[in-house]
Amino acid sequence: YKNVGIDELFAVMRSTLARAFPEIVEASRACRFGDCTHTHEPGCAVREAEGAGQIDSLRLETFQNLASSMRVSAQMLDPDVHL
Repeated sequence: YKNVGIDELFAVMRSTLARAFPEIVEASRACRFGDCTHTHEPGCAVREAEGAGQIDSLRLETFQNLASSMRVSAQMLDPDVHL
């Protein structure tokens, strides 16, 4: 049983984050792993872009914090969700 509307909520959360950080979303398409968190994974194109000065470090840190909070919130609502 899933809560009605929970999938839509998660889609809106992801879409909002993507609109706020388009440069990170664009770079993430080249990450080695599709579920990359841009924190520690090898082959992370986002961290490589940050290292090359193409992504601002503060924006990346903000993105990571927001994405982490979203993952925690989503898993509290539905343990089967992986953002």
